[in-house]
Amino acid sequence: MATLSPEKMQVIRDRTIAKVMWGEHENLTIEFLREQGLSGEEVGEMMDIAKAEKAKVFRRRAISKLVAYLIGLIIFAAIPWFYYGRPELLDSLRGKMVCVISIVAWTACLALFVQALIGMLKGKNEGAALTE
Repeated sequence: MATLSPEKMQVIRDRTIAKVMWGEHENLTIEFLREQGLSGEEVGEMMDIAKAEKAKVFRRRAISKLVAYLIGLIIFAAIPWFYYGRPELLDSLRGKMVCVISIVAWTACLALFVQALIGMLKGKNEGAALTE
C-alpha cells in the first residue's frame, strides 16, 4: 500500500464521514476506502471514526429534541392550570377549547418526548444522520 499524505488522509476521512452521515450503504463506503488505497486495518479505523461522528450527531439532535419537547410539556401543562384556577374563564367556550387543545398538545409532546428518549437510548443505526 502506498503511503498517503496527511492532507489526503484528511480528505478521505471527511468524505467517509459524509458518506456515513448521509446513509450510504456500508459496503459502498468500504469499497470507496479500498479504492483510495487504504489497508483493511485503516478501513476499519476510518469506519469507526465515521460511525462515532454519526452517533455524536444523533445524540446531539436527540438531546435538542428532548429539551424542546420538555419545554412544550411544561407550557401545555400550565395553560389548563391557569384556566382551572379561574372559573370565569373556564366557563366560556373559548376557555374550554383552549384547555382541550392544550391537553391534546401536551399529549402529543409527551409522545414525541418518549419517542425521542427511546431513539436516544437505543440509537439509530441506519439511515442518514442529517435528515428527518
